[in-house]
Amino acid sequence: MSNVRKNLTILITLLIPLLGCAGSVQERGSAIGLWKPEDCGKISAASGFFLLAAGDLLEKSDGMRNAGDEEGADKMAQGAIYFSQLAADYAKNFEAYCKR
Repeated sequence: MSNVRKNLTILITLLIPLLGCAGSVQERGSAIGLWKPEDCGKISAASGFFLLAAGDLLEKSDGMRNAGDEEGADKMAQGAIYFSQLAADYAKNFEAYCKR
């Protein structure tokens, strides 16, 4: 299995449990719009995972570029950009729904 396919499989596996987070919004008093702490922990962990994946892909990109594989390096760099954007999106959701 290619690294991209493996990373995509990991991503999908992580996202499925997180899809239910929006349904766990507390709707009492001052907690309107805030998610449960365990759901916020999942969002934070996912953001961290995406940052780790982005860093790994950047390292692979550097190695490929140093080995002369410009096309492969560019693909790995694109993957790093994708995962870093996911991390930023999850961090923004954490900030919006989890900060108290």
